[in-house]
Amino acid sequence: MLKRYLITYDIPLSKRRTKVHDLLQGYGFRVNDSVFEITVAASQIETLTAKLEALIKPKDDSVRIYSLCLSCAKVAFALGKEPTPFEAQDTQI
Repeated sequence: MLKRYLITYDIPLSKRRTKVHDLLQGYGFRVNDSVFEITVAASQIETLTAKLEALIKPKDDSVRIYSLCLSCAKVAFALGKEPTPFEAQDTQI
């Protein structure tokens, strides 16, 4: 079963920030400078979390992963800029 997540990060070092960005881009869509929406299976979020832990420096960096319930994800909306591809996928989850 697929689940939606919102992932945010605050990473001061550009090299690490770029690695985290590139990793997350392989899983979902960037919706803000340091914010991604992803839809993955439970096993994939475990793999992604392990990869993120390997990339960051816990004393300097922050990554937060928010699980979005299906009913919450379906009523989420955006203001400004064009919508993400996830808005078209809401009926598939």
